[in-house]
This record gives sequence, C-alpha cells and structure tokens, in this order.
Amino acid sequence: MKVRLALSIFFVAALGSLGSPAPAGADPMVDTSIVFVSGDLILTPPCTADTLYFSGGVVLVIHSNVDPWGHVHYSVHDESQAFHGIGIPSGTTYTLSSTSNLEFAVPGPPAEFTGTDDLRVIGTGPDNNFLVHFTIHGTITAGGQWVAAITSSFAECR
Repeated sequence: MKVRLALSIFFVAALGSLGSPAPAGADPMVDTSIVFVSGDLILTPPCTADTLYFSGGVVLVIHSNVDPWGHVHYSVHDESQAFHGIGIPSGTTYTLSSTSNLEFAVPGPPAEFTGTDDLRVIGTGPDNNFLVHFTIHGTITAGGQWVAAITSSFAECR
C-alpha cells in the first residue's frame, strides 16, 4: 500500500516544529504548540479496486516539558481535519479519520522513539471501509534535526 511516504511527510513536518531538545542542565520549562499540517495522500487499499486520492490536514497539539536534567517529555495529540477523498475509477467518496496520542521522552540529542497510529477510512458504499495501522520510528540527530519514517504499515478491511 502506498502510505509510507505520505505519512512520513506529515509526521516529519509536525516534528520539525518541535525544535531541538534542551541541553543537560537546562532550566525546567513547559511549552504547548498547535500545528496544522496540510497535504495530499494517495492510498491503494486491498479492500477496493480504487486508488484513493485524499486532501486535507492534521491538527497537532504538541506539549513539551523539559525537566531539570535536560530530558524532554513530549505528548503529541493528532486529529485529522476535513480529510476527504475520491476513489478512481469508481468515483466513490471517502473520509479519512485519525485521532491519536503519542507520548515519549528523550534525554537530548541524539535520541530515538517509536509510536503507532491508525487511520480509519470510510467510504460511502458497502464493503469499502478499512483501517490502516502504521508504526513510526523517529530519530533526533546530535545536531537536533528530527527524522521520521514509517517502518511498517498494513490495511485491514472492515
């Protein structure tokens, strides 16, 4: 299924807004950011003969807390917004829905983390709904750059 690249782009764009983790010995601080990431997504699910073309966005609420030792604790809540699509060649309309929470802590660069998420795809016709499960692996380089990739994904027909 062609989901890896598009989801990685959304996740990397969101993580890029977080900035670098604080150095050890930094003063404790708390920050909350709200980020909207928009884009297009193409899915080729096993549940339909269509290729699905989506357009919309994801709202992310990102909360970070730096402890006295320089470790950064992140809580990321995502929710899809107005993600609508069409199946080609059938013309069936679809809605993509995702709401999830990811929590992780990093001791400062370099660091790694892994999280999972699900996308629910609902079509207007019978027998064309499905769920996409995926795992994201992220790395923060020694220079503070965020890199993320979808390491696995699969669709489950509903």
